Amino acid sequence: MFNNNNPLSLQRELSGVSKGLGRTDVSTVFHGTGASAGKHSINLPAMPMDAQISDDAMRVFRGYHIHEVGHILFTDDDEWREQCNQRMEMQDNSPDDDVFNGKEAISTMNAFEDVFVERKINEAYVGAKKNLESTVESVLAEELDVIKASPRNASELPYVVLQSARKRMGYSTPHLDEYLASVPDELMQIAEDYIDDAIAAQSTKDVGDLAMRLTEDMRARLKSNGYGDKEGEDGNEQGDGEGEESDDTTEDVNQDDDDDDQDDDDPCGGVGKEETTFNLQDLLDKPAEQVAREAAKVCESSDTPEFEMPYEVPDPYDMRERLDDHYSGRAADVLRNHLGNYEASRKGLGKAMRRRSGSLARVLMSQENEYWQGGQSHGRVDRKRMVGIVTGEENIFAQKISTQTQSTSVCVMMDTSGSMNFDKGRSALVALNEALRRSGVPYGILTWSSSDIQIVKSFRAHGNSEVVRGNVGGFGTWQGGTCPVEAILAGYRWFGEQSQAARRIMLFCSDAEFYASEYRRLTRINQMMDGHGYEAYGILIGGDGSRFRAAFPRGVVTTDFKKLADSLLGQLERLLVTGAYNAVA
Repeated sequence: MFNNNNPLSLQRELSGVSKGLGRTDVSTVFHGTGASAGKHSINLPAMPMDAQISDDAMRVFRGYHIHEVGHILFTDDDEWREQCNQRMEMQDNSPDDDVFNGKEAISTMNAFEDVFVERKINEAYVGAKKNLESTVESVLAEELDVIKASPRNASELPYVVLQSARKRMGYSTPHLDEYLASVPDELMQIAEDYIDDAIAAQSTKDVGDLAMRLTEDMRARLKSNGYGDKEGEDGNEQGDGEGEESDDTTEDVNQDDDDDDQDDDDPCGGVGKEETTFNLQDLLDKPAEQVAREAAKVCESSDTPEFEMPYEVPDPYDMRERLDDHYSGRAADVLRNHLGNYEASRKGLGKAMRRRSGSLARVLMSQENEYWQGGQSHGRVDRKRMVGIVTGEENIFAQKISTQTQSTSVCVMMDTSGSMNFDKGRSALVALNEALRRSGVPYGILTWSSSDIQIVKSFRAHGNSEVVRGNVGGFGTWQGGTCPVEAILAGYRWFGEQSQAARRIMLFCSDAEFYASEYRRLTRINQMMDGHGYEAYGILIGGDGSRFRAAFPRGVVTTDFKKLADSLLGQLERLLVTGAYNAVA
């Protein structure tokens, strides 16, 4: 399921990229209709969980995400703010007829910073360039005609430097090449003085200093309405006059005015054409807009647009890490205290525990493979080798070989929200751990509340180890609100990463105090996962199970804590028998 092009796999993939680059604190969230980035999160638009995303759209999402991770990793926020303040002060102190304001100066710095972070992210992450290329291509494919129709004057220089630097860093797309071919020679000559320096920048301060150098250059050239006097030429020869008329014309470039007296064939005049203008910051914002448009297409193509991804699907963390952090490294002592809770619950299960565990184990191991292997020196006489009795051969026997295929695994998720009865929840968790460890099938245990998923037992850990028994005995140490949709998605995702078994059994335990909308979403999620080798069963720990049963159509176990082993394991066994038949069929 999580290898397909859908928001679930996209979120997991993008979160993995952030973590792979060393930023475990950066999360990818889905909310609203726009794309944005903060210091610790990157926001993509909300999309239906079961939607299919095209390969092109996936690359656009990846490219935007990687670019923003680059800013989080490599942009010096303090230096950036200082540089921005300098540019706004420059605007406050500039004359009224200045043709280049502080916001435009910040946009120039932004273009140079994009070069810096993309170079750094390409060096850090080998898969970055291909996805960044896709984002660049998608933007230029839509905006190139507008850019060409805009006045090609010095205000375009930062964009020329940005795209030229991308080309020099190895980006190769049809519309990038077309854009660079459309840049007037005079502009490209000026840009050449900045491209290599932009690629070589080592910090946000280097970026700011270089951008300020270009800002002053652009200001002078725009002031004179030409490309300048680099070789001692008179810049006004390429403009449309001098004095006040020249200044006014330059200002009109950014105001979508039309000047019928200007020669339209002159690329250096700086005069705007009807309803077109070059706006650097708008172009730098286009990737976020492109992400929003692609997400809107995904939503429009879905039959269930209301079935949106949760804001964030948390990653499970090791319960031991939480204990160490909370108890200042005394996790081992705390776990020993919790062992007493585990043993008390285990004794309370009574003699029925072993009998029910053995019966449940046989159901879980129902896909056992049995066959007779001949050529053995002892065992049952192999009828195929009867002639060997006469000839005196020793290897005339066959032995029965029983092997359990690793095709069944189990994930237990226990609710630890504030409404739960933790004594009952602990007893149920102990019963499940005791039964599953005796079965021999791979299994894991998670506890969950609001965006807080703890790994009580990994698939590799032994169910009878002190750590696992201590974790189970400490059930209820932390509690929170209820986010069942986020929790079960996190559980399915973790389960899929931990086990490749053909039959994966999810046991979702709760008192089921959920909202009606949560039940509906849980139902859809379980139906969606059912077709991918997962069987979801509900285990009701107290509470009213009417809606809970709707959310788990394969069946719900209702626990009776006066006879816990018989009620919990007995009902589960009956449900799994039916599930096993369906799995084999």
